[in-house]
Amino acid sequence: MVDVVPVMRPRLPVSDQVVGYLRGMDASRVYSNFGPLSVELERRYAERFNVPASRVATCSSATLGLQGAVAGLPSGRVHCPTFTFSATPMAIVNAGREVVFHDVRVHDWQLVDLDPQGDDAVMPVLPFGAEIELGRWSAWEHCVVDAAASGGASLRDLSWLPGGWSVVLSLHATKVLGIGEGGVVIFGSDEAAERFRSFTSLGFINRRASDIRGTNAKLPEPSSAYALAALDLWEVEQNEWRAARELTSVAEKSLGLSSVTSDNPGVSPYWLVKFADEHTMRRVEASLARAGVESRRWWPENCNRMGAFSDIASVADFPVTDSLATSVLGLPFFRDIAAADVQRVSDAVSQALEEQS
Repeated sequence: MVDVVPVMRPRLPVSDQVVGYLRGMDASRVYSNFGPLSVELERRYAERFNVPASRVATCSSATLGLQGAVAGLPSGRVHCPTFTFSATPMAIVNAGREVVFHDVRVHDWQLVDLDPQGDDAVMPVLPFGAEIELGRWSAWEHCVVDAAASGGASLRDLSWLPGGWSVVLSLHATKVLGIGEGGVVIFGSDEAAERFRSFTSLGFINRRASDIRGTNAKLPEPSSAYALAALDLWEVEQNEWRAARELTSVAEKSLGLSSVTSDNPGVSPYWLVKFADEHTMRRVEASLARAGVESRRWWPENCNRMGAFSDIASVADFPVTDSLATSVLGLPFFRDIAAADVQRVSDAVSQALEEQS
C-alpha cells in the first residue's frame, strides 16, 4: 500500500525542547492568568516585531484575537473580504459589529482598495502568509489586520502602527511558529492592548468584576512554553520552510503553475495554486487523489454565501472571489516534505493537465 502524502503535516517543538520552560512553570506553580511564561512570550514577540512589550497581548486563539481587537474599536461597521476563512467575519459578528463584504484583487488575492467611510473600520486579510505591507490602508483610523499565517513575514517592523490599529497572528499548529492553538495581537497603543487583556479575562479591569464585555481567552502557561520553544527554534524552522519552498518552486516552474504563496519573500506554510478554471482544478484534484496525494480547497465558498452570514446584505457579485473559490487548490506542503513527495504531486498534476490538453 502506497503511503498517502498529506496536505499538511504540522511539527511543533518536541518535549525535550519545551521541558525547560515547563520546569519553570512547575517552580512558579502559575498555570494561566497572565503568568510569567505568557509575559515572557509577549516580550519576545515585541522584540520580533520591534514594538514595546506593553503593546503585545496573547490569547487562546487568533479568532478571539480578532474578536477582541474589533470589540475595542468604536466602529459599528467593519469592512472585510469575502474571500477569506470564515473566522474573519465570524469574529466581527461575535464582537457585535456589522460586516461589510468586498471582493479581492486578482494579482494578490487581497481586499480591494477602499476609501474610509465615517467611523467604519477595515479588516484586511493577508492571505496564506502574505507580507505585512499595509501602506494602502493608512487613511483608515481603525484597522484590524488578519495576519493569521504571516508570523514568518520578512517585513516585521510594526513600530509605525497607528493607535487605532492592530495586527493579529495565529499560533495554530498549521501556521508558522505554531503551538497547537493560540494567538498574538500587536497593538498601536498601550491602552488598546490593556483593554484587550481585559477582554480575554472576562472584562476584568483591576478587579474581579466584569467592567466591559469580554470572554475567557487567556493563553495558558503550557501553551506559552511551546511558543517560547518555537521562537528559540525559529532559524531551524525558517530554513526548513525555505528548503521545502525550493522544492515546490521547481515543480511549479516545470508545470507552468501560478501561486501567490511562492512569491512571498518571507515564510508561508502553504502551497496554493490557481488553476485555469474549476474544471481543471477538479481534474487535478481527482488525479492527486488517485495518486494517494491529499489536497484541500482552503476557502471553497464565498463567506457571504455561507449560512452563518446569510442575513448580511451584500453586493450581488464578487467576480474575483467567485473565480478563486472555484479554481484554487492547496497542495501538500510541510517543513519536512521530501523531493519524492513533491515529485508525486508534480506527476499527478502533470497527468491531469496533459489529459485535458
